[in-house]
Amino acid sequence: MALGFIPFAGDEHEAAENDRHAHEETWAGDEVLRLHGDLFEQVRRYAAQLERVDPASYNAIQEVSKVMSAVGRTVTPQEQLQVLTEEAKRLMLEVAEAKSNRRIKWALRAGIAVTGILIVTAFSSAVLP
Repeated sequence: MALGFIPFAGDEHEAAENDRHAHEETWAGDEVLRLHGDLFEQVRRYAAQLERVDPASYNAIQEVSKVMSAVGRTVTPQEQLQVLTEEAKRLMLEVAEAKSNRRIKWALRAGIAVTGILIVTAFSSAVLP
């Protein structure tokens, strides 16, 4: 006949308390992982947008690699979340700036084209009777 562990009355309360804390820690860990995933998805989308807006200057894979490298240099999950948040904001601002620069370039090109058309029209009406 094998002898087993006989719990004391106080052990049941302590075991329940430990189970509750373990569940809370698991939930917090799951929440951190979800936040990591959401922020990483934002970083990935902004990097892809940046590459679409200005492919000559940006590569989505390189941008995501820069972010992952920065995350790899962190120690705690909180630091990782902070780095991911900052990088997502940085990429969002770069996308906005690249889109603005693209609009300015298009406006300048359109202005030059219109000016050229006006010059040609004025010249041809002055030269031709």
